[in-house]
Amino acid sequence: MTELTEVPVQSEDAIFDAARYDLPIPKDRYGRKADKLVVSLGTWEPDRTSEDDLEVFGKLEKGTYVDLRLRAFVIETSERSKTSDEGEDETEVKRVLRVHSVEAT
Repeated sequence: MTELTEVPVQSEDAIFDAARYDLPIPKDRYGRKADKLVVSLGTWEPDRTSEDDLEVFGKLEKGTYVDLRLRAFVIETSERSKTSDEGEDETEVKRVLRVHSVEAT
């Protein structure tokens, strides 16, 4: 995770300095900040001969929260801009991951 640092106020008369809250939002190739960030996880097929995989799979019950640790490989990065129904431009930055392994924590 990126750590935020406090930016000193540039003017003693300033009531509010918005620069302090300027998060490092990813930008597209044209320098526009993303309006929407998407991470897409691929499927994971547990190995039926692995006790660890079967244990994790057994914990995946509908309606339950499960803490998982994933190992994944980034297979695609993309960005797209479109006009929303309200007529505003929207920039989406996306990452697609192939899941390699899963552990229950």
